[in-house]
Amino acid sequence: MPMSTLRQVLVLTLSLAALPAALSAQQKPPKAPAPAAADTAQDPQAWIMEIQQLHTKLQAIQEKALADPQLRASQETLGSNIKLAMEKADPTLDQKLDRMKELQTQAQTAQAAQDTTKLQQLGTEARQIEEQFMVTQQKVLQQPEIASQVSAFQDQLQKKMVATDPSAAKMIARFEELQQRLAKVMPSDR
Repeated sequence: MPMSTLRQVLVLTLSLAALPAALSAQQKPPKAPAPAAADTAQDPQAWIMEIQQLHTKLQAIQEKALADPQLRASQETLGSNIKLAMEKADPTLDQKLDRMKELQTQAQTAQAAQDTTKLQQLGTEARQIEEQFMVTQQKVLQQPEIASQVSAFQDQLQKKMVATDPSAAKMIARFEELQQRLAKVMPSDR
């Protein structure tokens, strides 16, 4: 996994995981299911496919919204605040990120040498670091001060997304509806 900077990881994590769910949580659920929902009312596999399609569309709208300089500045400020809080929560964070860069270089070398054993070892270590990173990030995102900053940014982003494409509000609501349906039928590992 390429990890050139912590900010990119934070942005990616926020946009792929936290933002769609949190944004959609701010929307009222639709009064009636969309036509596609009637056809797939009890098919979790179809829900997953629809979630992926919605995610792709929402991500494109989000990228357009983030072209706004003021919103981009808010995103950078939020990223910096999260990074500082994560460094405070885990003083070894920079060392772990440096190690991830080393692992990436070593993985490229192992791949060129077709050393699958080394690739597996490197992959295992990288996953462990990513898990530690995610745990730290989740703890930080639950801190009241950071949570309120994330919420404020999400509100700004959602408004800009809807201004950019008015259909975004319905897509966000549908995304949330499908996530809730999946949560009810899928076993939870956590």
